[in-house]
Amino acid sequence: MTESKSPVRRFVRSTISVIINTFSACIPPPRRRRRPSSDDGSDHEVNIDLLQDIESSVVNPGQLRALWDHLPLSCQARNPKMVYNSQRDGTSLQTFFNKVEGHEHTLVLIRSKRDEAFGAFCSGDWEQRKSARGRSFGKGETFVFKFGQDDTNEDELRVFHWVGLGLPNRKAKGDIFLSIIRNMVAIGGNALVFGGENGTTEKSRTFNNEPLTENGEFEIAVLEVIVFPPEGYFEWSATATPISTIIEKGVANRRISYRHWGPNF
Repeated sequence: MTESKSPVRRFVRSTISVIINTFSACIPPPRRRRRPSSDDGSDHEVNIDLLQDIESSVVNPGQLRALWDHLPLSCQARNPKMVYNSQRDGTSLQTFFNKVEGHEHTLVLIRSKRDEAFGAFCSGDWEQRKSARGRSFGKGETFVFKFGQDDTNEDELRVFHWVGLGLPNRKAKGDIFLSIIRNMVAIGGNALVFGGENGTTEKSRTFNNEPLTENGEFEIAVLEVIVFPPEGYFEWSATATPISTIIEKGVANRRISYRHWGPNF
């Protein structure tokens, strides 16, 4: 039996060139930034440059910069993008997933109606929940955090990493990073659980964390998600010229990276 070829592989080279040129025009050139160096302290300057376009309703610029130092280096080097804001996009969990799927790392920022700021860095594509079938997924880079919740120092950051991080003999078996429990997003098991407009937080075995809010329960005032797309990534706007006019029907995907359209495609 001859394996049928996908419509993409029937593209002639000239058609692919048109696609590359079209998409490349939509993508801004990468920012120039100094190479990080632990000797001259330029790491922090790089962070400031990358965070200029992030306007958060949850954290101020100083809080965001403090949080950035705890992210994996691969994320620190990328241009962050805020893809979800509950005040703008609504509180539907399905909308949340639609916005965050396809990204390996997500930064969840929450401000409660009691004015508490906290959240989680999640390592693992949320799309994996479909194949996880209720089981935990994600990686040990995941952590939860909270900012000072008193009048003395609201910028004080407390980060709770996976208890097995840096321990060569510690395996993630039995630890819970990301999961979906009763239509609620659960991070670290019960470390941070939210869905709709409400959530809970407790001490967890995965992070050995303090509760992220004063009384362990919270109402969400605003929830935001920042992602870390690779160079060349952009989202095709639903209001733009239909992508089907450029790519054959059945090939189009609303989330596209021009890196996919190379000579080896």
